[in-house]
Amino acid sequence: MKKIYITQSSQAGLNCHSWAKSLISDSFQLVDNELECQILFSVFHNKIYTSDFIASKENCFNFHGGILPDYRGSCTINWAIINGEKETGVSLHVLDSGIDTGNIIDIYNFPIADNDTSGTVYSKSESVVFLLFKKWFLKLIEDDFESIPQTKLNIKAYKKVDIELAKDLTRFIRAFDHQGKEKAFYYNRSGNKIYLSYE
Repeated sequence: MKKIYITQSSQAGLNCHSWAKSLISDSFQLVDNELECQILFSVFHNKIYTSDFIASKENCFNFHGGILPDYRGSCTINWAIINGEKETGVSLHVLDSGIDTGNIIDIYNFPIADNDTSGTVYSKSESVVFLLFKKWFLKLIEDDFESIPQTKLNIKAYKKVDIELAKDLTRFIRAFDHQGKEKAFYYNRSGNKIYLSYE
């Protein structure tokens, strides 16, 4: 009997764990301790596992909120919006010692609407994770899958510190605060242009 651990640090993880629990059979057992498992599912989980931990398992899989290999790391939904992407997605990949560098099993893309926020895109991502989990769970625990290496080199991995720096708009606002010139602005949900001033 294979022992399975599913991370539950996100709502998506809780949903996947609950669904898997409803399928309990003689072929696998859900465990509450990641050290006990043979197969690990990391679902929107922010923990980085060591290479020794990964090597001690039969398989480790990760559901990542971003299209790999271009959006590795954390806060990838925020960066997809900041970068003006028209779509994002959820990537299912094999865990390795790098940050979201493992072989890809599946990617589900979906559009980013013009009025989407990181919150609405995250909600869509949670639904997509659940779809991918249900599609692949039984195949993955039976080792019935293929994966392909990530081919692009030197892809940036986004870090939490990057998004913290991006939140500070001070320099951007200062750069457009010039008498007689249009100031920095954004459009609110009603479509109104709101100007930002350095005061």
